[in-house]
Amino acid sequence: MVRCLEEWERGFNVCTLRDAAHAAGCSAQLAAYLGVEEDLLRNALATACALPLARVATPEQARSVQQGIPEASFETAIVADDELDGDPPLRVRRLALLDEQLAGWTMLDERVTVDWDEVRLIVRGRIRRHRLEVEERSGRRVEAPEIIEARDFTSDHLVVDLFGAAARRWRIVAHGFDFGCLGERRSMLAEENLNVLVEELARRASRAVCDDLYDKVRRWLDVVWPPTTRTESAGVRRAGLGRVHTATNTLVSNERQFARYGSLQLKALERIGGAA
Repeated sequence: MVRCLEEWERGFNVCTLRDAAHAAGCSAQLAAYLGVEEDLLRNALATACALPLARVATPEQARSVQQGIPEASFETAIVADDELDGDPPLRVRRLALLDEQLAGWTMLDERVTVDWDEVRLIVRGRIRRHRLEVEERSGRRVEAPEIIEARDFTSDHLVVDLFGAAARRWRIVAHGFDFGCLGERRSMLAEENLNVLVEELARRASRAVCDDLYDKVRRWLDVVWPPTTRTESAGVRRAGLGRVHTATNTLVSNERQFARYGSLQLKALERIGGAA
């Protein structure tokens, strides 16, 4: 069984970078070797997208995993976290679909452009965030910390990452995006607008690959790249009689997972292009 790393550890990923759909036939052996649920692995492999199989601490461990994969009839590669965790995406709030270029305006209203023939990859998915705010009472007169109040906040946004020249990544978030570039095709629903926008981007960027498989493999990605969890203090205040109230915020998000997925798909395209 392959040990999963903690989120904070820097790791190395054993990944499929080519079509490994046929490997679903040996998913039982592969799942037993990796120590994971077979159905999750088989369904993920059947999508034929590039996938992480395991994340380990060193290149030596990654090579050992590669060598131990039973009946390995598909190509794997070792990809370091540092290769997947690049610069944060540049979020754009509106676009202009020009004849030769795509122009975007950032949240700071800076104009950026990319030629249509330089767009390599368009990845669509969802970013989900869950924040739990907890306030506790503690002190000399309290035997154990007591939860006073807990508040849950959840957001779920459709997003598109677009990879252009030099692997530069633009991010479009449906919530708050100005879909004026769609003209008469614009509707009242953000999800419909995003679907139309992706179709138009794919039509104009004819050399780009359009990937909408993230949501289909997310349950598998949760195994290898779990959502990021961060807990931080939200302050302390005295409540009298030797008691204090402490507050903490815990945020769970798949944003880093989605970013890594896109980076891995781009690496798969580069590997295929280099081998062509």
